[in-house]
Amino acid sequence: MTISPTARRLRELRQAAGVSIREMAFEIGMEKGKYEHYEARYKKPYLPADLASSVARVLAARGVPREDVMALSGPVEDVPPADELRLSARYSELSPRRQRMLRELLEELEAAEQAALRPQEEERDSSR
Repeated sequence: MTISPTARRLRELRQAAGVSIREMAFEIGMEKGKYEHYEARYKKPYLPADLASSVARVLAARGVPREDVMALSGPVEDVPPADELRLSARYSELSPRRQRMLRELLEELEAAEQAALRPQEEERDSSR
């Protein structure tokens, strides 16, 4: 039976930490047979994120980097912070005129910031 590279790597990480299947299942609150499935018969390319997080907690306490386990749950999508989502929603509700005004204001702020940084950069370059 062919298992996924994810299942194989999960087993390798657990063994490297010196944790038995029974102990891992107990630590994450899962039946032994169900956990064993993820190491012996799992065929999907990625682990469920909640499982990876639970396993990472157990293995991190035994020296396995959390990132190594979390990588098994697949790529993490970049989700903008909530405040950025709120700003985006508010911006989209503005009239086209106000959107233009806001863009112009931001451009002015960026230009002023760049102008303020130039003397510092020139001073730093001249002191070298």
